[in-house]
Amino acid sequence: GKVSATELSFVAPPPARPVTAGRAPTFSVIVPTYQSAETIAESVDSALAQTVQAHEIIVCDDGSTDDTQAVLEPYLGQITYLKHDNEGAAADRNRGIRAASGEFVTVLDSDDAWAPSYLQAVTALAVSRPDLDLLSTDAWFEVEGEIVGRFYEENTFSVTDQRKAILGTCFVGWPAARRSSLLVAGGFDGS
Repeated sequence: GKVSATELSFVAPPPARPVTAGRAPTFSVIVPTYQSAETIAESVDSALAQTVQAHEIIVCDDGSTDDTQAVLEPYLGQITYLKHDNEGAAADRNRGIRAASGEFVTVLDSDDAWAPSYLQAVTALAVSRPDLDLLSTDAWFEVEGEIVGRFYEENTFSVTDQRKAILGTCFVGWPAARRSSLLVAGGFDGS
């Protein structure tokens, strides 16, 4: 079910100037995939099961030669499926970003799954802090069905001097990013 606003807590740098709550933006889900017939259904199912629905779900198939396409056929009325020659993960993500129409894009790798409240959490953060271009949540690490850790247990989220902090450690995992900012930055580096 839905998570109440009181169950959510946000950690973010202070705003540069006063910020008032905004409206809920739209989120496009990009699912890059390659040879993922065994895991892609769970990923897509988790995107479809969100308590706040995605604007769209775009699966970018980087030239899979396994049964990925066949596994996705039952979803074709609910997703956009783009298949292209194998060019690598960055090209796959960039293709999804260009095809997306949501205000934010978020990448769901084809071997990952979201908790049902993921999009609800990033939407709530975007509403409370419309000045942010990058939104992230904590993540559980699971091995063979058992939770073995959390991202922020090992990677403390930096609140101050983030430009310097990112040079020392990764403190943002699996973010949603403002699409227009990603396009201005040139997307993911394919090199």
